[in-house]
Amino acid sequence: MKREQQAVQAAVPEAAGMPLLQDLPRHKLVIAGDKSHTYAQEIMDLAGKLGVADRVILPGPVMETEKLWLFTNCQAFLFPSL
Repeated sequence: MKREQQAVQAAVPEAAGMPLLQDLPRHKLVIAGDKSHTYAQEIMDLAGKLGVADRVILPGPVMETEKLWLFTNCQAFLFPSL
């Protein structure tokens, strides 16, 4: 596994903000992007352990129109980069 992949996998659970979802019961977390990586399952596993899996959405890649809707209707936006 490449160092960059390891860094992403290590950072995703913390960066995803799922513990915060426990304190914000009316909010959902949407993480768009390629969900074929193993960290997608790690995210859902962590969400299940924290009891927030019903509010974590991994739609996969989104089209520009969907992206615009998500940006317009979100309360917070995070764009991680390495």
